[in-house]
Amino acid sequence: MEFLKREVPAWSKNNGCYSCHNNGDAARALYKATQKGHRISTDVLAETTAWLSDPHLWDKNKGDPGFSDQRLANLQFAVALLTASETGHLIDKKPLQAAARKVAADQSPSGAWLIDSGTAVGSPATYGSIGATMLACRVLKAAGLEAHRNATRGAQHWLNRAPVKSVSAAASLLLTLDRTVCPQDL
Repeated sequence: MEFLKREVPAWSKNNGCYSCHNNGDAARALYKATQKGHRISTDVLAETTAWLSDPHLWDKNKGDPGFSDQRLANLQFAVALLTASETGHLIDKKPLQAAARKVAADQSPSGAWLIDSGTAVGSPATYGSIGATMLACRVLKAAGLEAHRNATRGAQHWLNRAPVKSVSAAASLLLTLDRTVCPQDL
């Protein structure tokens, strides 16, 4: 945890951008750690929380274009924002609703969020389409916008037909059986 407490705030200062992994997934781990009673100084997450809370800035992030996937970034940042909300680091629901709109716009016509779709399970750096679709559903459900009802239905339809080609894909699909993760109806 000490490593993450250093790296999350350092990334944007040292690199001039916000990272899907540092300010997305790593921040999410720290938000959860505070919920579990770990003491983390508020300044560790303050800058990341402020940046996540303004989703229109996500498109202006100056990451390396060779390693950037805006759909993945939108999803990782939205899930981190959702976790900030769930753990009491963010009270206002409007940023989550704005993030959900970005995530919904990235849904493919198939109903999935096609993240690193060239492999069965994604890669060490991404979620893969099954995991991404499941997480996108969580964001849309938490935002509570009526406009996302069709998106979650499309996602559930795709998940019901998703090919199982690996243990990770099967595990991700089993997580979607919990209708609180990807409900068929909002």
